[in-house]
Amino acid sequence: MAPAPAEPVAAPAAPARRAPGYASSSLVDQINARVRDVLTECQGDYEEAQTALIKSAIPDVMALFKASRVGGRYEHSEFPPTHEILNKRSQKGADEIWEGRPKWRNREVVAAAKNGEEFEVTALDMNAAYLSALKCWLPIGRLQEDTSGTHNPKKAGVHLITPAEWDHPDLPNPLGNRMEPGELWVTESTLRLLLDVARPVLDKGGNVVRPALAEAPVIHRSLVSGATEALLEKLR
Repeated sequence: MAPAPAEPVAAPAAPARRAPGYASSSLVDQINARVRDVLTECQGDYEEAQTALIKSAIPDVMALFKASRVGGRYEHSEFPPTHEILNKRSQKGADEIWEGRPKWRNREVVAAAKNGEEFEVTALDMNAAYLSALKCWLPIGRLQEDTSGTHNPKKAGVHLITPAEWDHPDLPNPLGNRMEPGELWVTESTLRLLLDVARPVLDKGGNVVRPALAEAPVIHRSLVSGATEALLEKLR
């Protein structure tokens, strides 16, 4: 009697390749683990742990950024500053880029409130503003000089401009609380905001819903490269 043929052995299944999706859950776990570790090092002292976390905020965020780039289209590269405007004037000083931080009050409303008039106020979540900032357009290469005076929406960087006059005391200036007139360097986000308020808002029928609020800024010089607004997307 012939022996029964041996059953073929199935080849081991190839390990499933996990598609790199959004790293939100893993990033949250990484943040929680970092907080727990620091809290343990500080023996449960919340204030001491908070101080330690603030001091290590930049390297911690860079570690999160590296983790968030898993599966990203662009490889993160660091280029040393090659232009004077990007160099700090002193150890604790700033560079020449105007940050455009908002600091504004509607004087008429403030005066009326002091006289007892009541207003309905919508509270803004300042922490949520960071979510918008993580969607900004950022350069992904070495900055190159452009003196054409035009804005290319596919590029990003810093720009030397002369802004138009802002004649709306009831609205905050996109430049923030800047008092000095004349030329200044601004970031890509600030320039795009200035260009946005210089265009009228139209409805689907082409009718003007909101007229332009100011003239477009004059662009004298730009330091730009190819850009993306998805670089920090996973950190949101």
